[in-house]
Amino acid sequence: MTARLFRRAATWAAAALLVAGPAHGHDTWFDPLPTERGLPRLALGTGHHYPLFENGVDLKYVPEAACRGSTSGLIPLARQRDAETALWLRAARAPAAGEALTCWAVLTPFDLELNAAKAEQYLREVSAGAAVRERWAQQRAAGQPWRERYTKHARIELPGRDGPAARTTPLALGLDIVLDSVAAADGQPDAARSAGPLRAGDTVLARVLRDRQPLADQAIELRHERARVGIWLRTDAEGRLRAPLPLAGRWLLRGTEQRPAPDGARWDSRFVTLVFEAAPRPAP
Repeated sequence: MTARLFRRAATWAAAALLVAGPAHGHDTWFDPLPTERGLPRLALGTGHHYPLFENGVDLKYVPEAACRGSTSGLIPLARQRDAETALWLRAARAPAAGEALTCWAVLTPFDLELNAAKAEQYLREVSAGAAVRERWAQQRAAGQPWRERYTKHARIELPGRDGPAARTTPLALGLDIVLDSVAAADGQPDAARSAGPLRAGDTVLARVLRDRQPLADQAIELRHERARVGIWLRTDAEGRLRAPLPLAGRWLLRGTEQRPAPDGARWDSRFVTLVFEAAPRPAP
């Protein structure tokens, strides 16, 4: 992608802040809460429109939730309380002072059946690809409903002493988004910038992984915490995407991958969200 296209993508993202958009399918994501006695805390909830939670998540449907730091290792997340629209989680122990953390949760798989009209809306909301739509058209013509088993994966990057990380590490998730680096003007990784924090004006290079393998041609939406709509991106043959960050604050990458299950009777769908921050750009 050329520098000109990078600038154009950034303009689209900024313009999206001014436009009201349609409701989106229910995603599940993390929101950071103030620390308590040095213990990181997170809210985990579900909603149509990031960052507004509409429903909490019952702990019994969260078999896996933890954080990890480069020196602190694995830190389990435990229930603190059930808030009105989110499950509040607290780290079981404090990480090393000033350490950045990666936190994640995997929810219990659920079975879902939709009629044709609701399935069409769902596929629009997740920007389903041509192969999915073609197969669904065949199922719909045969009078079949949309049946799927879906699993949700939520991830958040908590800044450390040096600020928001520009580079993260893959997790053992069914669907994952990893920040790789910051792009230079020519679109290639900028080693110097990638060693520092993410800042407004950067273009972050990310990868989408399914079972730790690159996921090609996957639609991913980029949204800002103050935006009413986002911009849709699509991964290349190596699962990579370029996300422009014109504003400081929290950003979310969201995507849903769908493929026929081995039995052919339903779809295997995987949701993923990644929340991360961009720091303000220093004054010149």
